[in-house]
Amino acid sequence: MSNNKHRAELLESIHHACRAFQNAADEVDEAVCGKIEINRTDLRCLDILERLGPMTAGELAAHSGLTTGATTTLIDRLERSGFAARSRDTGDRRKVLIDLTSRVRSMADEFYGGMAERWDALARQFSDDDLTAIVSFLEAARSINAEHAADLRRASVKPPSAA
Repeated sequence: MSNNKHRAELLESIHHACRAFQNAADEVDEAVCGKIEINRTDLRCLDILERLGPMTAGELAAHSGLTTGATTTLIDRLERSGFAARSRDTGDRRKVLIDLTSRVRSMADEFYGGMAERWDALARQFSDDDLTAIVSFLEAARSINAEHAADLRRASVKPPSAA
């Protein structure tokens, strides 16, 4: 097999594996949403807050791709359900920060803890160099996805109407 053909097959395998991984991650998210009775956008924003820490509504809107109005509605919904809380920034009292509650943090451990243990076991099978390459690939792939999502939001092209 030529190097070019092998590389093309390898790249296609990566493409399919990434799509399958995304679908499996979507299944996990859908199952969690069903358990805690929130929608997928709410869960995505909870994940953003968990990964990046407390932030303003505007920052959450920027990270999620939501409008500021939609973000305010989302924050109200998360606050009513006890998953997020607003508080004044201690460094700048004019700012209001959104953060997770202890309730949602304990639920995250309950729903994702077992998966994290499996991920850790999987990671032990790879060298530090392998893991560095995987992180680099995933960060670049995430950036491509974010750029593409922004392109799609800006595009004036609409899907064809149903016949």
